[in-house]
Amino acid sequence: MAFRFRRRDKSDRRLGVKAKDASAVERVLDEARALYNGGPDFDMRRVVLQLFERCPTADLRELRAEGMSGESFYRMEIRPNWDELSRGERAAKIEAFARFANVIARAEGDDAAAGMGPVVRTKVVVLAWAFDSLYRDDYLERIVHDPAPFGEIEVGA
Repeated sequence: MAFRFRRRDKSDRRLGVKAKDASAVERVLDEARALYNGGPDFDMRRVVLQLFERCPTADLRELRAEGMSGESFYRMEIRPNWDELSRGERAAKIEAFARFANVIARAEGDDAAAGMGPVVRTKVVVLAWAFDSLYRDDYLERIVHDPAPFGEIEVGA
């Protein structure tokens, strides 16, 4: 029995994080970091507040429309996944959220999954940007341009 493989075009891939959104967020965060101190060490809370003030993506505008503030997003979504964690723990968090973003991208018709999309996509971009800025890595580029190696979260019964 022969196996047939169907190769997906790049345009056929379902990306958890869109390149234009990642680029827009990255630009705002870079500008905020430069405004506040310019170095690799930065105040994560301040850059997240600036991001929510500028709202460069549809995801951020949706979060704000639902009543999420930069302060609450930082406190609930970023701080527990960044502050006081080691480099390895931070990397593990980013990879887990990238897998979750991949699952959400595949669940197009699922309203529950789609509702989590703006939070997860924004969180993974902010965390990946911070990791790349601090440790000179390329998580954000890999998450956007080649999300498949991150896989998807498996949910057990």
